[in-house]
Amino acid sequence: MAFYEDIVKDQKIAQVVLASAFAQEDDGLLAAGAVLMPTGDRQKVLQVMRGRIERVKTEGVTERELEKAKNQYLRDEVTQSLTAAGKASLFGECETLEGGAEKANTRLEEIRAITADDIRRVANLYLVKNRETGGIVEPQIGFSKKDEADEGAAPVERPEVNRVAERGGCCADLKYPDWYPEGPPIAPLKAGVY
Repeated sequence: MAFYEDIVKDQKIAQVVLASAFAQEDDGLLAAGAVLMPTGDRQKVLQVMRGRIERVKTEGVTERELEKAKNQYLRDEVTQSLTAAGKASLFGECETLEGGAEKANTRLEEIRAITADDIRRVANLYLVKNRETGGIVEPQIGFSKKDEADEGAAPVERPEVNRVAERGGCCADLKYPDWYPEGPPIAPLKAGVY
């Protein structure tokens, strides 16, 4: 979405605008935020962001915006695949989030097939008021860590069922190459995503 053009470039009410999607197996998260100008109006920034989302839901995105987003996403996918670690991450993500490692072979074509109508349809499905959580982070002037005890975050309870391991997970045997001198110094490793 063109938050940057609306908020930073045109209206000059923020210094930086950020947006990111965090994919999960079930519900994911789309987050957007801004770093205000020193005299920025917090409510105005939120209003402009919400207005931009509503425009996408009603008018969609332009072909230029869609092409730019797809090119960035395609670049990221290709760049990620250039290293062994990137490929392993891609296969793990496809196995755990998308139903199978073989999805890695179709991702580029799926990105190329996205249309402006797809963007509008998904925006209307997920970017709705009852799914929104908003907040404003404000600095505390004169706050010192010594003034308040840091209790830390509450411990996270381990889920009773590991859904990824339950359906077989993603597992690979690691083997040393034949040319490795004198065999491995330790027992063969078993690795995978569980």
